[in-house]
Amino acid sequence: MKTLPLAALLALAATLHAQEADTSTASAATPAHATPTADSPTAAPAGENRDYNAADVTPPEHPTQPAAAAPADKNRDYNAADATPPTPSAQATDSVDPADLRIGFVNFRRIMAAAPQRDEVNERLEREFGVERDALLQAQSELRDMERRLETIRHGDAYNELERQVINKRRDVSRRDSDYRDNINVRRNEEMAKLQKMIGDEILSHAKEAGYDIILNDIGVFYVSERADLSPLIIKRLQNKAGKP
Repeated sequence: MKTLPLAALLALAATLHAQEADTSTASAATPAHATPTADSPTAAPAGENRDYNAADVTPPEHPTQPAAAAPADKNRDYNAADATPPTPSAQATDSVDPADLRIGFVNFRRIMAAAPQRDEVNERLEREFGVERDALLQAQSELRDMERRLETIRHGDAYNELERQVINKRRDVSRRDSDYRDNINVRRNEEMAKLQKMIGDEILSHAKEAGYDIILNDIGVFYVSERADLSPLIIKRLQNKAGKP
């Protein structure tokens, strides 16, 4: 082994020391990748949706979750913290004492039969269809006479001719009778509808003037006042039960 002089060893040691100093300086100038912390602006974990960037110093707080809405329970107790007090039920404010209701009854058929306006209807129909009715009665009388004559003669040419006339007469009388019935029934229905409306209007007028709440007739309920009608209250109760205003 070759032995170096002392001066050469000292020079080699100085060179190695200088190289180590340069290496330490370079390491200090280039920082190693640090583990991100909560205080670091880049400490957001991968995959998390954040709205702030590297310039943010403090990450935004998580939005406050809204409080769960209370169930629509109409019977729950309201305290002083409630913004809107409960609406009183319709039953408590609009209920009607049955003892205060005034009830009446009408026999509609009896009124129709006794109303003098019915006689006026019959008179109008008589004037309008009297001529047609008389002509029909005359044709029916002639047909009966022809049928009686047909029974008195023997079979032959005269019998065959009269029989043909009777057949034609029957057809004519049947047609005229059908037309008469149809026409007068249409007009009678029109007039009776007017009379029924007139009677109904009179009943309603009297019920309101006399303060009746309910009017019954021989087939059911004819009139109910607004204060006696429970339909709006029942609808309100059903809406409350369904949780709908």
